[in-house]
Amino acid sequence: MNKKQKIGILGLIVIFAAFIAFRVFYQKGAKLLADMYPWNYVALVVIVGLLVWYFIWAKKSGGKEEAAEVTASGKKPLLTSNQIGLAAAFGGAAFAFRALGIAVPMVPPLTMDPGALMPCLAGMCGGPVVGIIVGVARGIPSGTPAVDLWVQPIKGIYWYFVWKQIVKIEDEKKRWVVFAVSTFLLQFFVEQPLCIAGNSLILKLYDFYPTWPFTLAWYTVVYSIFQFVVFAAVVKAFPGMFNWRSNKKRKGGKAAKN
Repeated sequence: MNKKQKIGILGLIVIFAAFIAFRVFYQKGAKLLADMYPWNYVALVVIVGLLVWYFIWAKKSGGKEEAAEVTASGKKPLLTSNQIGLAAAFGGAAFAFRALGIAVPMVPPLTMDPGALMPCLAGMCGGPVVGIIVGVARGIPSGTPAVDLWVQPIKGIYWYFVWKQIVKIEDEKKRWVVFAVSTFLLQFFVEQPLCIAGNSLILKLYDFYPTWPFTLAWYTVVYSIFQFVVFAAVVKAFPGMFNWRSNKKRKGGKAAKN
């Protein structure tokens, strides 16, 4: 582990200490900007803008730095500088979205919390450890940390393994179809049951019934569409970060060689 990595990990520790202190002494699980129009939307634009800025910066320098770190040590460290940066960026966004109560309206009274998508995206582009870190960051400001502190990190783990298989598909059109179907299946058969089990078995909010995901199937469909649209937009904008290959580019490369 080089000096830059040590500083990065120390920075992550400081960031999480600040998150915990903010949650315990000030935020206390409340949604600070919920329904405070237009400030909630202003905060949404600012957070997304900062994420985009980081992605653009990481796209230019992240890959080269990571390759140099692996070459210098002879093996890949647990977290490269690039992964530490991804954990800080996605983790900060996940914490801010939930702490501020920023959500995208769905079918009233339901909303979609962009912060809940951060562990998934982090796992997809940064690996399971980054997904876990971001999941914890998302769970800290939650009003139900007893559930979110383990459900959110799990999302970062299973999305890493699923995404690893999706990007192996050669045909891009088939890859998009598998991506869309996987988003729905994971939401319906994994995320929904995890949340329902946590809310019923840990928080005792309602009795546990295995049929709950089917009862709320309409909600899962709508949520999955929103989720896939966000995922697809991010992947399309930054394909290199997610190891997404374009058929057009590959065909162009073959033509140039011929």
